[in-house]
Amino acid sequence: MYLLNPTELYYERHELLLQEARDARLARRQRAARRKGNSRIRTRRSTEFLRRASALWGRTSVPFFGA
Repeated sequence: MYLLNPTELYYERHELLLQEARDARLARRQRAARRKGNSRIRTRRSTEFLRRASALWGRTSVPFFGA
């Protein structure tokens, strides 16, 4: 006859649940990284535009105070 140890079964189930949670977390992070990877070019373009706009604004704006 095969004897089942309840404590051992509990820890095995606990380990299985932890592994499922780790896998779900990893899958979620991979999906987020994939979404960010596709928008990298758009982000770079918008950053470049903002950098140029702020440089242009700095050269053309009139200060609000007398230096």
